[in-house]
Amino acid sequence: MASTIPDSQLDNDMATILAILRTQKALLSTALLSSPKTQLRLQRAPPTPHLTTALEITQTQKNTNTTNLYNSLAGITCFRVQDPDPNAVDEGKVLGVRIDVFSSLKRRFEVPYFVLLNQPEGEGGRLRVHKHTVPVCVPVEALGERFLPYAPGGGEEGDRRPQDVGRFLRAVRRECVCLRKRVEAFEMVKAELGRARGVVGVRVLDGEGREAEIEFVDKYVARISVDTDGTIGKVVVRNGSRGSGASMHLLNQELEEHMNPSANHHQPHALLEWQAGLSTQPTFANIDISSTMKRSNE
Repeated sequence: MASTIPDSQLDNDMATILAILRTQKALLSTALLSSPKTQLRLQRAPPTPHLTTALEITQTQKNTNTTNLYNSLAGITCFRVQDPDPNAVDEGKVLGVRIDVFSSLKRRFEVPYFVLLNQPEGEGGRLRVHKHTVPVCVPVEALGERFLPYAPGGGEEGDRRPQDVGRFLRAVRRECVCLRKRVEAFEMVKAELGRARGVVGVRVLDGEGREAEIEFVDKYVARISVDTDGTIGKVVVRNGSRGSGASMHLLNQELEEHMNPSANHHQPHALLEWQAGLSTQPTFANIDISSTMKRSNE
């Protein structure tokens, strides 16, 4: 009996299955090569050409695991890069910086961001941001002007102000972490708020996670403005039509608890507030709307 499934669908299904198998193979290979028992057995076995190759592979995997551990623990790591452009300044020498951000929602690290710094004046000169992969909403250029002042041609203004690479990189990473946390917070709010709380939906108004709208069933719409560190900066409520006012009472209660946590015996509430430390991975604090984001601390 001839199959009624189109060839294109079969090809897509086969490609999906092959991708899953390749992923499983990579995971199993990593787990096997990272196992201390595997390395111990290989070291105790009689030397053969195949065994030598296997030991080299396990050592490579061990080095990769160590590098990943350093990247995840430090958050900011540096490395050297050679610019392939023959006309590049300072003989193509570039300082690369890797910034790692952990996703509490996905329970894994996001794709790292990279910042490349060079010295247009040559060895011993002042650093300048060459290129970066940081999102455009992160003010890398403004932070560079603040912490890495550079005046083309050796201007006096740039020479008088010292550069602080450490503070610059920490500031960039903090902005990246805050951006990720704001976006994830609104994603979790959208996923967990429903009609049980009198909410029709949540809509994020920009890619930076700074503004969002909450629409209630009685036609009230609350627009929330969030600061960089995640605290509520401003809330504006408008009434699309006459309603029962239940959502206004709910919103006022939530905001009162947020602004004046000592007025009740519960823990202080915040919609998008977290501790964004520079040396540790930021974590969410307690969340008010039906404990929307409490799981981020678990």
